[in-house]
Amino acid sequence: MPRINASAAAIAPAAIESPVVNAVSNSTESVTAIDCFEGSTAISAKAPQTALQKHVGFFDMDSDGSVSTSEIIEGIQQLGGTGVKVYILAPVVSFVIGTMTRGYPSFSTDLSNIKAGKHEGSSNVFDEDGNFDSGKFEELFEKFDTNKDGMLDGVELENFSTRNAKTFFGRIVVKANWNLLLKIAGEDREVNGETTRVLTKERLGEFYDGSLFYKLAGREVPVE
Repeated sequence: MPRINASAAAIAPAAIESPVVNAVSNSTESVTAIDCFEGSTAISAKAPQTALQKHVGFFDMDSDGSVSTSEIIEGIQQLGGTGVKVYILAPVVSFVIGTMTRGYPSFSTDLSNIKAGKHEGSSNVFDEDGNFDSGKFEELFEKFDTNKDGMLDGVELENFSTRNAKTFFGRIVVKANWNLLLKIAGEDREVNGETTRVLTKERLGEFYDGSLFYKLAGREVPVE
């Protein structure tokens, strides 16, 4: 997912899809979020996870159904992220997505309502419930893979990720998230005779189906 001096969301495309953000709890009791002392309803171990829940749940280190700022930082570090910017962006992502999923200002993301965390610039590869829409993914990849090499380079990825961002702030946040993903999960390939950092179609598909971060960190991918 190279060591980077970048920040934390890609993670999140909900922060990247997420600006950067589901694991299953073995209990249905309310728990207390680490950084904000708020209750959170844990996700039932028997309930099927959406791709978006699995994707964001990578950061739920204690499997309590919520993601705190410190857990985002830990997850980014597991993916190879380092540097001051990680500590700057993580609280921003945590607050934006936490507030969207809880309906009030919060630094704790509620994974059971992560579908509410889709933000400006979301690609629509996740449907309204947070499920992976493979047809939409194929359509968008075909459109933005302009040289038809089965990979997205930096320019193609920026066009792909920012097409739905309507504001300057939205474009900046989404671009930062995808740049982080490119550094963490990208691969060096030859494009037009030059070595270029790219995201392959396979890697991008794993990002959307929720398995990518687990694979990059060497953790077991949750079974739906």
